Formats: sequence, structure tokens, C-alpha cells
Amino acid sequence: MGKRILILCDAFDAPAYAPRVRYLCENLVKMGWKPFLFTEKLVNVDYQITCCPNVQIPYLVHKGWLGKIEWMLKVLLDDLFDCKSKYYYKCLKPIVKEKKFDVIFCSTFNLFPLGVAYKAANEFYKPLCVDLRDVAEQWVHHEYYAHKMHFLPEKLNLLINNLHKRRIIARRNVCLRKADALTTISPWHVQFLKRINPNVFLIYNGFDERNFCFKLKKQETFDIVYTGRLYDVSLRNPYLLLEAIRLLHENNLLASDFRVRFFIDKLGQSTMKIQFEKYGIQQYAQFNDYIPPQEIPQLLRSASVILVLANKTTENGPFGIMTTKFFEALGVEKPILCVRSDESCLADAIRETNAGLAATNVEEVKAFILEKYEEWKRNGYTHQQVNVEKKQLFSRQFQAKQFVQIFEKCL
Repeated sequence: MGKRILILCDAFDAPAYAPRVRYLCENLVKMGWKPFLFTEKLVNVDYQITCCPNVQIPYLVHKGWLGKIEWMLKVLLDDLFDCKSKYYYKCLKPIVKEKKFDVIFCSTFNLFPLGVAYKAANEFYKPLCVDLRDVAEQWVHHEYYAHKMHFLPEKLNLLINNLHKRRIIARRNVCLRKADALTTISPWHVQFLKRINPNVFLIYNGFDERNFCFKLKKQETFDIVYTGRLYDVSLRNPYLLLEAIRLLHENNLLASDFRVRFFIDKLGQSTMKIQFEKYGIQQYAQFNDYIPPQEIPQLLRSASVILVLANKTTENGPFGIMTTKFFEALGVEKPILCVRSDESCLADAIRETNAGLAATNVEEVKAFILEKYEEWKRNGYTHQQVNVEKKQLFSRQFQAKQFVQIFEKCL
């Protein structure tokens, strides 16, 4: 009889809707396990998975200005009294009593729902495995998780976010010390988390090999494609790309068939439009909203180059950022242009898989774009000759087996 596993994760949200957890659930079912998913439901997102039983419960229920007030109040109460975890554990407890799970697994990029999983494992004496995709300490400032209230002075916002960060770390570490196993997504994260709990395993982000695979398709235009969130240009620095395109344009090396296509949120679109106009190359840019996750494989397969935005790792960070977009681009075997190179984990992975270029200067970017542009002109498509053996280590199917080995050790 298959093992029953309770999976808790942060809410499904655009653009990718928690692919690490979604694909894990699908593969666990195929391997004979019985996953049950429990998470938050966002008020403006209607996304369901069908591969296993799941419960999505709203925490914020209002939209518009009333929703903003509700959000601020609940963030404050949660920081002070851990209200969100208490509320969700009250909802979860009857399910745990009824289902008799064998193991509890929590995957999160921040803090929630780690506290909920910890309470359930502690009260019902179940093994707890925790998957941390990000940690607060990896960021330079508060770019990823900041609760910025624009009507407050900047110094007060900074104070609030410092207190918020300390609260996240303190509550997180209590849970991590008690976990039976931790998994995380980069070598940097492994070494960092070993300070808290020595039982840490590396399972990278990855790609679903059924969807993200190479298929030859000729294209009428040469498209550099970026999908996902932009966050902040201090985290994802596009300037080498912008300068390279400007120089290629000035030397009349680009034609009307050359495009840079973004599929990002409205704020990201506004940010990038300003940058392209600043460099005088706005005619090459095309801005689009997010597309549904099921359409992303086809979009990436039709790309000529897939853009991954990053920044150099300094002594202050950012550390260990291994975006899922790299692995999905690897899956479809399209050339990856990473600007700027982090000169760390991501650059190492690009080099080891022969997936493309992690650029450190403008001349590299110019040469790479021209090389792939010429390949597209000759063939009507581009194809990156990746290291297939290395590539397979990043498939979601292989990673599901890694997770199962860890779960079984904890039983």
C-alpha cells in the first residue's frame, strides 16, 4: 500500500504556480504514493491541480483598497502573534486526524506554511521533511519578501522590514532544527542550512522532461525570450544585454527580424520599457503579460535564445539563486544567455551542462548574440548541444526519486 504524504506549500501564484510541488505531486502518484496537498488560496488566483486531493483555503478575502487594509492588518498581527500559522493549523488539524499520514513535507520560499507543518508533525508525532527554496539571508536587502508600505517614511519601512526579517529567521530556525531532513536548491543553501540542521540534501530546481524537451520548429523571427518575474534590477541585471544590443544596432548588425520578448507583470514591463528607451533600442522590445504555465514549453521551444537575468554574487549576496527558468531552458535545449553572470552556482551549472553563456562583459554578449543570430539565419532555428547526461540529473522525474529516498529514510 502506498505511503500517505501530507504536502504543504506556499500559495499557487503566477507565473509558474509552484512547479516544484506540482510536478512532485504528479510523480509521487505515478510512484505509488498518496499525496494530499494543503495550501493557501490567493483571492485573485483560480488555479487547481487534479493529480491528487488538495485543499486551498483563503487567508485574505477582500480585493481593492479594502484588500490592502486587510493585508496590512494581517501582516502586522502575523508578525506579532503568528496568527496565520495558527489559523491554518486549526484548518489542517482535522485533516491530519482523519488521513493518518505517514510523513509530512513542507516546501516554501519564505516562512509560511513551515510553522503549520511543524505544529502538525510535533502534535501527531510524524516525520517532518522541509524543502527551502529560498532563505532570507540570501538577499542583499529585502527585495524578495519586503512588506513595503509606500505611505510610510523610508527609514520606518526599513525598520519594519528588518524586524520582519528577524522574525522570519527566528521562527524558521525553530522549525528547521526539529526537522528530520532538509532539502534545498543550491550548493550555497546546503552549506548555509547545515549550520542549523546537519541533515541537508541538495535537490536542484528542474524541468519536466515530458513538456520541456527539444522539438525542431523553424521561426520567422529571431526571438530572445524572457519569462517570469523581474523583481529588481539589483537582483536581475539586464544592462550587459541592453548595451550589447545598442552597440549591435549602431553597427547596423540587427534587422527588423530581431526581437527581445518579455512575458512579465505590469511593473516589470514598465521598468524594462524605461531601460530600452534609455538605450534607444525600444524598437526591438516586445512586452507581454504572463501566459498560462501550460503554454510556457511551446514558447521556450520557439525561442532563439532564452534570457536568464541574474547579477554577480558579492560578499553581501545575492547567494545561491538558481532560477527554474534556467532548467526549463536546458530542457528544451535552447541557447541560454545569462546576464549578468552570478559567477557562482548558476554560472557553474551553465558551464557544466554546456547550456549557453553566463556573461561577464558586453563583448561576450555581442559575440554570443551574433553567433546565434547567424545560426538562426542559416537554419531557421537554434539548437544548443547541451550535455545530455548532466541534463537528465535536473529532470523532475529524477528529482522525485531523490525526494522519495529522503522520505523513506525518515519513516
